[in-house]
Amino acid sequence: MKLFLTRSCAHLHEQLAIQPSKYELTTFSDGELFLEINESVQEKIVWVVASTPAPAENIIELCLLLDALQRAGARIQLFMTYFGYARQDRALPGQPVSAQVLFHFFDQFRIEQFTILHIHSAATRTMHRFTPLVWYDFFAVLAHKYDILVAPDEGAAQLVQELARRTGKQALIMHKVRPRHEQVELQLNGDVAGKRVLIIDDMITTGHTIIKATELLKKAGAHTVSGAATHGVFSDNAVQLIEESALSVVYVTNSLQHKKLSSKIHVVSLVPLINELLLP
Repeated sequence: MKLFLTRSCAHLHEQLAIQPSKYELTTFSDGELFLEINESVQEKIVWVVASTPAPAENIIELCLLLDALQRAGARIQLFMTYFGYARQDRALPGQPVSAQVLFHFFDQFRIEQFTILHIHSAATRTMHRFTPLVWYDFFAVLAHKYDILVAPDEGAAQLVQELARRTGKQALIMHKVRPRHEQVELQLNGDVAGKRVLIIDDMITTGHTIIKATELLKKAGAHTVSGAATHGVFSDNAVQLIEESALSVVYVTNSLQHKKLSSKIHVVSLVPLINELLLP
């Protein structure tokens, strides 16, 4: 068995059950990528751990690696820690369904096992054959520290209800209402006064949803409000907004590589989960 990490997942190399193999990746003067595998993978089980956040070069690198492995006779097992473009999943006039376009890339390869960690949209599950994976243990360990688990919108409801079932905690689901065009407000139905609350979602991007939910919960009397999400995208000034918010702490995994984060943001390593996949 062999393991390859793309550059977007290079930060996961420590404490893995299998020492990652390396491949040569060069950028030519015109910006094109050149990739070469310098070891035999013929008939070997080969795990590829990758993610496809921006820039789009991460997608090209992954496709080049998969093609090289397939041509070399590898038995490919792909684990994506983050599937970029998953939120672009609807067919609208004049627009591509970008999630489906990305899946078309993977149609070219013979992938024996294709697993994606906590993909954002349920609609993507009809676009390609893959195994969706939620790391429930990550959330469950955190949930025991809190009184109430909250979904900031209907999209996170199923996740929160399942975690409540597993942990015996109370679950509350916030609802989005639109009092005026292009204005979104959250609505809370439930008593959180004096309670320790954990907001749970699949990802934090701009931070606006979790911060708006926090403000509503604090206004309703919550003692403390924290957050947990598998993917910490943290676009724009999300880190600063979290630092200045009433959130006590935010937990994310290192499904994405992070640079400078707020002191409120705690990062949990995916390595134990990856090791379970490699050596079940």
